[in-house]
Amino acid sequence: MFERAEAARVSSGVDEAAAWLERSEDAERDALAALCAFKCATVADVNARAEYLAGLDGVSPKAAAAALAEPIA
Repeated sequence: MFERAEAARVSSGVDEAAAWLERSEDAERDALAALCAFKCATVADVNARAEYLAGLDGVSPKAAAAALAEPIA
């Protein structure tokens, strides 16, 4: 019984889709970490990053800019 269920799961592509989803989530996390680690040179850079981050989770650009202005420990 287990072998048939395993074969159905593999043939349906569920395992492959799960692996691709995990890779994409890892890439998104890495990109977000790089964005947060980037030191902005201008206020315009800070505002652009804040607007992008605000679009990710509904935080206002002003609140995101204020959070990004604080040094990361």
